[in-house]
Amino acid sequence: MENIGIVSPGKMGRSIGVSLQDVGHKIFFASQGRSDQTVAAALQSGFTKVDDLTDIGKICKFVICIGTGDVAFDTPKHLFMSTTFEGLYLDLNSLNGEQEEKHWRTIIENLTDNYVEGAIRGYPFDDVKQTKPGSHLLVVSGDKANGVHGIFRDTIWGVQ
Repeated sequence: MENIGIVSPGKMGRSIGVSLQDVGHKIFFASQGRSDQTVAAALQSGFTKVDDLTDIGKICKFVICIGTGDVAFDTPKHLFMSTTFEGLYLDLNSLNGEQEEKHWRTIIENLTDNYVEGAIRGYPFDDVKQTKPGSHLLVVSGDKANGVHGIFRDTIWGVQ
């Protein structure tokens, strides 16, 4: 099983993290910049707290970033420029329009080719219990997309 970092362990991040944890992966999150409520919810879900993205980059083979706004742009910069992370980066951020998409692509392509873009189809669950396997959809794309199929095996996420 793998060490997986979740950036932005809000409701959707926790839903993804819990589903991965339920099949044996160890989930880490960085508490820096997170509200007390988000940190408490992530800890209650059984995630392991580390101080910041530098720690995530050192110990995780996969990093999944789920957020809005600047997290989409700041996370890959910090992760690939300030850490030793050499794993696979899965971007599930919500971007607003073509300009943000172009900006994100410029950033990521200047930092690494070890990334996968994805989109989530399905609402987060409230009670941290695993639902039926494949009941939610995760659409992934990019040259490394096959690299994420294995970590989601037997979770609620059907990966296409």
